[in-house]
Amino acid sequence: MFYPLRHCLFLIALFLVVSCQNAPDSQEATVDVDVDVDVPVDVAVDVAVDVPVADDTQFEHELLQDIAETVEPTGPFRMAVITDTHFTAKPDHANNVAFQEAGELFSNMDPRIDLVVNTGDNIEDLFVFPWDLAELTEIPIVVSYRDAIDEFYALDYYISIGNHDDRFFDTFQPDQTPLNYWLETFKETESLPATYYFVDHRGFRLVFVDCTDEAFDHDSNDTCTLSSEQLDWLDATLTTDLPVLLFWHIEIVIDDGTELDHPLLAAIYPHKETVRGVFMGHSHRFRRRLWYDIPFLTTDSLKDQTEPIFHLIECDPESGTMSVVNEADIDYGSDSVAPGSAR
Repeated sequence: MFYPLRHCLFLIALFLVVSCQNAPDSQEATVDVDVDVDVPVDVAVDVAVDVPVADDTQFEHELLQDIAETVEPTGPFRMAVITDTHFTAKPDHANNVAFQEAGELFSNMDPRIDLVVNTGDNIEDLFVFPWDLAELTEIPIVVSYRDAIDEFYALDYYISIGNHDDRFFDTFQPDQTPLNYWLETFKETESLPATYYFVDHRGFRLVFVDCTDEAFDHDSNDTCTLSSEQLDWLDATLTTDLPVLLFWHIEIVIDDGTELDHPLLAAIYPHKETVRGVFMGHSHRFRRRLWYDIPFLTTDSLKDQTEPIFHLIECDPESGTMSVVNEADIDYGSDSVAPGSAR
């Protein structure tokens, strides 16, 4: 008579155990069952089941696997050096077309390049009069140039100031140059954080010099001049263990016997062992000279060219060397030092 009842109770208890094991949100399940039948029997079944719950670290690990790690690129990198783009206020001008085509070329180059440097004469002229400045918060041509960079150059772009970028001297000779308009227009970019500045990029220090620093008229604006403040800054900036590349606009032609007859050269001399190359513009031609084994390279003007004109540079942080990738395609002229392996 009691055997069927015990059998039923066993089946009920087994069912409850299985149900508890399937309860995912509990670490422990306790069940009390009271059964009344026609035979006075009191049965209580207590079942305690340990159910494994995932540790928080398990979820954190799974989440981290879904997040792509940011890996800094290593090994050699490339850059393009251009100059004398002379960007104008006319979108269909040949200078502007050449600038656009160069940007499209660099943005799609394979192997890819990291950045573009313009060593000066970014624009043809400021195209404003002194009395216009009082009414302007930005100079239109500088804004158009910035917008063209954003549109056509899908990579980092850095600027050195040239004499045409400071062209006020040529006509108006104001007491203060309108360079603050450049800085204001480019303040949301990395292209021109100051009139002279440096950028550490993947194991190299890129130093941008302002050659118009001490200009006060047309002639001085066409001569590479630096203030004592900039020369002090340059000495501190060149005091580094990183290999250095320098960029400025007004060409200093290194001739046989040229020593420290220019303040800029005097500033570089104590740091000549870390300088791997100097890049200039202004002369609208290619030229290659050596000074204490440092290549001084002048780039031809980008404007009015049938194809983009540039130096293509490869830098190797591990060996600390710089080389010109497209050197075989460049006609440096008879007054240049023949190309060879750079330091």
